[in-house]
Amino acid sequence: MHYLLFFIYLGLITYFLPKIPFIRKSGLKNGEIRLLLLLKIFVGSLYCWLSIHFYNPHNDMLSLFRDAKLETAVLLHSPANFITNIFSNYPWQSGFWGKIYDVIYILNNNSIIKVLAVFNLASFNNIYINSIFFNSLCFFAHIALYRVYAHIYPGNKIAAVAGCFLLPSLLIFSSAILKDNVMFMALAGIFYGIYFSKRKFLGARRLLFVGFCFFCLLVIRNYVAAALVPALFAYWLHQFYGTSKVKTFLFTYLATVGILIVLPFLDPELNVGKIISNKQKEFLEIGLVNTQLTTDTLHYSAADFLSTFPLAVNHVFLRPYLWEKASLDTVIFALEIFIYLALFAYCIYKHQKKFKDIHAFVLCTIIFSVSVLLIFGFIVPAYGAIIRYRSIFLPFIIIPLMNMIKFKHIIYKNI
Repeated sequence: MHYLLFFIYLGLITYFLPKIPFIRKSGLKNGEIRLLLLLKIFVGSLYCWLSIHFYNPHNDMLSLFRDAKLETAVLLHSPANFITNIFSNYPWQSGFWGKIYDVIYILNNNSIIKVLAVFNLASFNNIYINSIFFNSLCFFAHIALYRVYAHIYPGNKIAAVAGCFLLPSLLIFSSAILKDNVMFMALAGIFYGIYFSKRKFLGARRLLFVGFCFFCLLVIRNYVAAALVPALFAYWLHQFYGTSKVKTFLFTYLATVGILIVLPFLDPELNVGKIISNKQKEFLEIGLVNTQLTTDTLHYSAADFLSTFPLAVNHVFLRPYLWEKASLDTVIFALEIFIYLALFAYCIYKHQKKFKDIHAFVLCTIIFSVSVLLIFGFIVPAYGAIIRYRSIFLPFIIIPLMNMIKFKHIIYKNI
């Protein structure tokens, strides 16, 4: 029965999804849309199979699926309890910030489980069918990003498609039923909503949409949401007040650093150094893993962060190395990062002038992505997790580099 349902849902979604106006307006042909969607669903199904048969049985995706099955049982027997139990059975902290943290923590753990529990009603508790539903939703995020970059770089469709859909680690981890996938959808929604807004202040509908996406991002990764604020603010200043692009971002981030220095004096709980070091501590408490990295324990001092900075850069931009002893998938990801580094070096060597002409929105997404990746470098002590977290931010860095190269010219020249 599950096999039959799988192919029925697959056929229906593959047929009807390209007809949705938002996707149809992307400019991609129906055949291209269906091929990209089928590839994503195939990779998602393969990830499900590997999670069941090869990965640790307590991996994140299977843990979410098991919890979702329990919630589905609750939904079937007591729909009211299904809604109300999201905030029950949790010891609440005292103080304003403690309660805010509790709400975010509870929603972080329960929101995706609730969604999967609803999916289970249609899939009859089948993880592969759930993967179809989940990837169909996430496909809108890929389309949203594609529409943004196709608008910024109208003459380089190949780079836009490759960067938004086909980067190996992005394709793999954005096709898995993981919280990172929700973060990807939230970011794509925010960037789409902000980029195509032609007004100084968002209209009601767009504000609700962007606000909802930002709330989802805050729930999944609150420090990513915080890192997004100065980048978007700088872009907004430049876009609607005509300020110098470079100076606007420079002064915005200098002001942000100043605010972060002052905040602990107003409220000790808002000490960014303390927050980051506590995040690192949470990761270290998980214990040793196969992809463990040597890292220094962070304290609250600026000297600690400065001394650890080179290590953070190494972990997030260079690892894994090609020569590290690891599994086949790690070697693939090592080769992927090597290619990106080679692409970056080539663009610096051959296209230095194009860096000066970079679009303000692209600069916004690059600065934001690099800042978040550096946070990952500080707090995540395992390159396996870094590969997964990093994958979501690769399009914002790699697509601008790919657009410095005229792929059509290269292809036609060699035909």
